[in-house]
Amino acid sequence: VSAFGFTLGGEYTWGNYAGASVGRASLAQGRDASSHWALGLTYVTGAISVGGFYGIGTQDNGPGAQDREQTVWGVGAAYTLAPGLDLYSSFSSLSDKNANLRLGTGPVLRDRDATVFLLGTRIAF
Repeated sequence: VSAFGFTLGGEYTWGNYAGASVGRASLAQGRDASSHWALGLTYVTGAISVGGFYGIGTQDNGPGAQDREQTVWGVGAAYTLAPGLDLYSSFSSLSDKNANLRLGTGPVLRDRDATVFLLGTRIAF
């Protein structure tokens, strides 16, 4: 939805999946209650645009295991230096809670956090 320089968007997904995609392997492993949602908002005025997003996901880790929970958020800005040439920066943070568990004979899924800062230019022609 866009109006007066603002754009608001989002998504919600739910289903029988345990990773990047929906599939039969997840169901065979007893994983069947995953979902995620995300919201984002941007504002553009002249050569400047700013925005941010926030999202939460829950992934079923199977019978007897605590669900995986992910939280992500970020903010960013861009400035148009010339037609087709932008300067941008962004900051994002991810929290991935896996309950430090082992799925089958595979590796132990551990909690992890990630923080990313980007600064760059974009050329479009």
